[in-house]
Amino acid sequence: MKFKLKTSQGQFEIGFVDMYELEYSKKATCVINYLPQFKEIKTQSIHVTLLLEGKKGDWSDGEIKEMLNDMGEYIKINESAKFNSGEKLDYFNTQMFYISELTDFELLNHGDFSYR
Repeated sequence: MKFKLKTSQGQFEIGFVDMYELEYSKKATCVINYLPQFKEIKTQSIHVTLLLEGKKGDWSDGEIKEMLNDMGEYIKINESAKFNSGEKLDYFNTQMFYISELTDFELLNHGDFSYR
């Protein structure tokens, strides 16, 4: 499947976010969040959120797996620019949502928030 990069922003202190839109007969958006690395923690942490337009059953397991494999390829290409150092992992954490209509979805902001 073919994804088009819609936005990419961030810095080492707060992490990076890349957002891709699927160019396919169905609509999907993928958000890759490269979490910041702290001095004590050398491992890299990556979260992938997949927003799928439609209902459960509209997307096959094969389509979803293909999209996640594509995201893995994008991560391999970009992770050196998103992390200063550390152990490269061979997995990422995922979240997937079905949304009835996926139009004009844009990234507002990202960063950290202190709740204490």
